[in-house]
Amino acid sequence: MLEKLDLDTQKPVAGYAVVRQVSRAYFKHLWIKQPVIFRILSGEKRVGGGKNPQCLKKGTIGVFSPGESLDIENIPDGEGLYRAEFIILLDASLAINSKAIPTTGKKRGCVATQEFLNTFLRTKDTITEDLHVPQTIVSHRISELIVWLNENNIFFKNNNFSTIVEIVRHLISDDVSQQWTFAKIAEKLHVSEPTLRRRLRTHGTSFTGILTDLRMSRALEMLQTTDIPITTIAMDVGYNSPSRFSARFKARFDLSPIEIRRKFK
Repeated sequence: MLEKLDLDTQKPVAGYAVVRQVSRAYFKHLWIKQPVIFRILSGEKRVGGGKNPQCLKKGTIGVFSPGESLDIENIPDGEGLYRAEFIILLDASLAINSKAIPTTGKKRGCVATQEFLNTFLRTKDTITEDLHVPQTIVSHRISELIVWLNENNIFFKNNNFSTIVEIVRHLISDDVSQQWTFAKIAEKLHVSEPTLRRRLRTHGTSFTGILTDLRMSRALEMLQTTDIPITTIAMDVGYNSPSRFSARFKARFDLSPIEIRRKFK
C-alpha cells in the first residue's frame, strides 16, 4: 500500500491500494479500522449478508466507515476479473478532515458522474504520484472528495467506540501482533475478567472471537494488497507458527493464504 506522508512529521496522511481478484470470494466479519473511499473498476462488490446485500457495480465510488464489521463478496465480471482501488484515510488525515466527515450515513456508494470521478482520480494521483505535494494539498484533495460523497448522500458513520465490543476491538487493533490475553485486556479496561466476559457475551461475542476477527481481517488485507511473504504476515498478525496461521485462516475464510494469493494475482 502506498502512503502519502506529512513532510514535517513523516506520519502517513493517506494510503492507496488496489485489489485484483480472478475468482469469486466471500469474506465474513471484516473489521474496518480506518475510513476508506473505494472505487470499483471491474466486477461487483456485495456488502452485507442475508437476502438483501448492497450490490455495488463497476464505476461505483463508496465508503467503508471505521468500526464497521462487514460481510463482503467480490464477484469478477464476465471476463473473470474483479478490481477495485482504495483510498485509506489514516490518522493524520482524519485529524485534518474531521470537520468534513458527517456523523451518520446509510448509503454505501453510487456510480460516479464524470466530475465526481475526476475528483477521485486527482486525489489518487496526489497520493500516488508526487511525493513532494505538501500535506495541506493532500488534505484539500481529500476534503473535496468527501464533499462529493456528501453531495451524493454518502456519509461516513461516526463511530466513537462506545460499546464494550468496540472498545476491545479498538484496543487490540492498535497492535494485532501482540500476544493478547483475556487477563491483559481486562486489566487495561480496569474491569474484572468475569465482568468483561459477561459484557462481551451480552453482545454475542467473546475475546477470542474479536481477536480472531481482527487478526484475520488484517491478514487478508496484507495478502490482497502486498507481496509480503506469508510467513511474515503470520508473525505480523500474532502467529509464531505459519502452519497454525494458515489453518486458522483456512477455517475462517474457507481459503488458504496461498489460495488467496492465487485468486488475487
